[in-house]
Amino acid sequence: MSWGMLFLQTITNGLLIGAVYALIALGLNVIYGVMDFINFAHGEFIMLSMYATYFMFVLLGWDPLLSLPISMLMLFGLGAISEIFLVKPILGERMVIQVFTTYGLLLFLRNIATFFWSSTWRTLPTSYSDVVLSLGEIRISLGYALSSLVALIFTIGLYMFFKKTDTGIAIRATSQDRETAKLMGVDVNKIYMLTFGLGSACAGVAGVLLTLVYPIQPEVGEIFCVLSFVICVVGGMGNFMGAILGGFLIGLTESLAGFLVAPAYKHIIVFIVFIITLLIRPKGLMGK
Repeated sequence: MSWGMLFLQTITNGLLIGAVYALIALGLNVIYGVMDFINFAHGEFIMLSMYATYFMFVLLGWDPLLSLPISMLMLFGLGAISEIFLVKPILGERMVIQVFTTYGLLLFLRNIATFFWSSTWRTLPTSYSDVVLSLGEIRISLGYALSSLVALIFTIGLYMFFKKTDTGIAIRATSQDRETAKLMGVDVNKIYMLTFGLGSACAGVAGVLLTLVYPIQPEVGEIFCVLSFVICVVGGMGNFMGAILGGFLIGLTESLAGFLVAPAYKHIIVFIVFIITLLIRPKGLMGK
C-alpha cells in the first residue's frame, strides 16, 4: 500500500473512532450544558455498560447490538438515581464539592468492579470481530464500522429529540435560562433528572459500542473520561455541535499521531492540541 493510501486509511480510522468519541463527549456535555455540573464518574458509567454487555453476551448469548437497549436503559436508571441521591443535594455548591463527590463515585464504582470481576482484561469475540470490509485498498473492521454507524444514528436521534420534542425543547429552555423556564411551567428538577439520565444513557450506548473494538477492564473508563473532557473543552463546554466536532477532531488527531509519530505518543499529541486550543480559544472552537 502506498503512503497516500496509508494516509487515507489513517484518516478513515480516525473518523470511525471519532464518531464514538463524539457520543461519549455528548453525554458529558449535555449534563454540563443544562445543569452546569461535571460528572467525573462518566468513564466508570461507560465501564459498567461494557461489563453489562459482556455478561449478556457470555451468559445469555446476546449480540452486543441486541443488548444495546437494555444497557442504555440500565445506565439511564443509574444516572437518574445518581442525580436524585448524589447530584441534587450538591447542585449549586462550589465546584470542588462537585468534583470530590463524583470522584468518590468514580472510586466506588471502579473498586466494586475490581472486587467482583478482578482486573483481568476481557474481550468480546463476536462472529464478525475478524471481518474486514474492503473499499478499494482501504480496509475497515466491521466492528469499527458498526460502532461508528450506531454512534452516528444515536447522535442524530438525540439531536432530533432536543430540536423536535416538547421535552427536548424544555431541556434547551432550562439550559438557556432556568428561572424563566420555571416561570413558564417547566419542572426544572424533573428536567435535571432526565438530563443526567440522558447523559448517562449516552455513556451506556458508547460502552456497548466500545466492546466491539476495545478490551474490558475496571480501569478502562479512565482514558475515555479524560478524552471526553478534552473533547468537550476543545469543542466548547456545553455545546452540542462542539462535542461532535471535538470528537472527530480528537479521533483524527489520535489516528494521525499514531501514523506520523508513533502510537505510544498519540495521547501526548492529543494533549498538545488541547493546550493549543486553550491558548487560542479558551472557550473552545464553538464555545461562546
